[in-house]
Amino acid sequence: MRVLITRPQPGADETAARVRALGLTPVVVPLTQTVPVDPRKPSELDAVSLVAITSPNAVRHAPGDLLQALHTRPAFAVGSKSGEVAQAAGLRVSASDAGDAEHLAEQLIDASRPGDLIAILCGRVRRALIEQRLQTAGRSVVVLETYDTRALAVDAAAVSRVDVVLLYSAFAADVYMRAAGNRGPEAPLNETRFVCISPRVAKRLDDVLAANICIATQPDEEGMMGQLALLR
Repeated sequence: MRVLITRPQPGADETAARVRALGLTPVVVPLTQTVPVDPRKPSELDAVSLVAITSPNAVRHAPGDLLQALHTRPAFAVGSKSGEVAQAAGLRVSASDAGDAEHLAEQLIDASRPGDLIAILCGRVRRALIEQRLQTAGRSVVVLETYDTRALAVDAAAVSRVDVVLLYSAFAADVYMRAAGNRGPEAPLNETRFVCISPRVAKRLDDVLAANICIATQPDEEGMMGQLALLR
C-alpha cells in the first residue's frame, strides 16, 4: 500500500518512518512549505501572562530573541509535539494536551483572568478561533505570526498514483484537490482513500466518495496513524 505524505518537511520524513513501521510504503510529496516571517515585536511583550503555541512550526520559525522574551511565561501547546519543540526551545510548557484550537483556548481562559495579555505563536495561514475565543472571554491578545505556509508546485501524476493520502490541513487539502482533481467514478482518485486530521479538512474533499474518507479519532498524527493502521 502506497501512502502519500503531504505535510511539509521536516515533519514529512518523521511521518514516513511511522508509515514504514506499519509495513506500508511512504510516498513523500510535500504539498506546502513553511517559511519564516519576522513577527512584529510589540512593546507590550513584557506584560504577557501566558503563551499559546499553535504548532511546532510556530516555535521552529520564531526568532531567538522573541522566544527569550517569552521563556519565563507559562506556555500552553496544542499538542505533545508542539510541547516537545517548545520545551526544547527553552519555553516553560505547562500543558500540551489540548488536542485542538478550541480546547487550547479553553485551557488558556481557565489559566488566566479577564484583562490578562496572552501571546499567540502562530502562522499566517490559520483560523482565528483562538484569538476570537480569548477576546470574547475578556482576555487581551498579541498575535505573533512567525511563519507563512505556501503551496508548492505539484505533479498531478505523483500525487495520484497512491492508495492512501494523509491530509494534515485544509490548506493542503485544497492544494491536493487542485493538483489531482476529481475525474469521475472511473478515475483512480475515486479508488484512493484519505485520512484527514479533522472534519474541517475532510470537508475540503469535494465530490470524493464519503466511504473513502477517514477522520482521525483525535486531531493529531497519533489519531491519523490509528486510522491508517485500520486500512492495511
